[in-house]
Amino acid sequence: MLRTAGISLVGLVLLPGFAKGETTNLGEYGPFEKIEFLAGTPDGSVWGFWAKKPNGKEYVIINGKEWGPYEDVGWWPQFSSDGSTWGFWAKKPDGKRYVIINGKEWGPYEVAGNPEFSSDGSTWGFDAMKPNGKWYVIINGKEWGPYEVAGDPKFSSHGSSWGFWAMKPNGKWYVIINGKEWGPYEEAREPVFSSDGSAWGFKAKEPDGKWYVLINGKEWGPYEDVEWWPQFSSNGSSWGFWAMKPNGKWYVIINGKEWGPYEDVGWWPQFSSNGSSWGFMAKKSDG
Repeated sequence: MLRTAGISLVGLVLLPGFAKGETTNLGEYGPFEKIEFLAGTPDGSVWGFWAKKPNGKEYVIINGKEWGPYEDVGWWPQFSSDGSTWGFWAKKPDGKRYVIINGKEWGPYEVAGNPEFSSDGSTWGFDAMKPNGKWYVIINGKEWGPYEVAGDPKFSSHGSSWGFWAMKPNGKWYVIINGKEWGPYEEAREPVFSSDGSAWGFKAKEPDGKWYVLINGKEWGPYEDVEWWPQFSSNGSSWGFWAMKPNGKWYVIINGKEWGPYEDVGWWPQFSSNGSSWGFMAKKSDG
């Protein structure tokens, strides 16, 4: 016999990714057959989890309010850092998936990814496949597509900039930044942004088989390989990445200036918030 479970959120509440240190009584929720994936905002103001009831159905509880029943709920509910926006995906009895954002339902879809949010909750998005077999990316309720494959919507912290990658029927990859399309490429990775959204970048492979890095629309390369993603200071005034040239050596590019060659580079470059200071670690030929 399965044991039913209750969850009590009393006193010091510790959930993955955040701690709420006030002496509070958030109440007891249950009984449930199973409970998974407690999650919440850093300040503990918004929290949630999913649970299975004795009827075999799954539910999502957000700040004590129950959403469901569903046939399946994917992973944990997602939250913006400030708690203003939340969401999750769920499967209904019709076999279709839906994405719920702040209580509003989007769908039906054949497949749907977890929603993503800017830190302040002003911008949100997710990727999904419709019954026609095509993929779409939904940003703040606006649909982009159809694509053969698409995914990984990303945002600046304050939501002023956003982007994602996608593949079209021609088999080429594209990166969409704030609604503008960059490409075609043989391969591309999701974009990244400075916190304030003023700077952006991504890496992509062109038909020559070489990798390039685009920073605010300007292309740097060609390179044999580009490791990780470009990095930015919070205000977008400074940027950098590291890449390998045909000689097999690694170089670090900071604000357009090249440093190297190196045998290896330990990690991506780091910047102060205002971009005035930066640094990286690297291994030279002397070992």
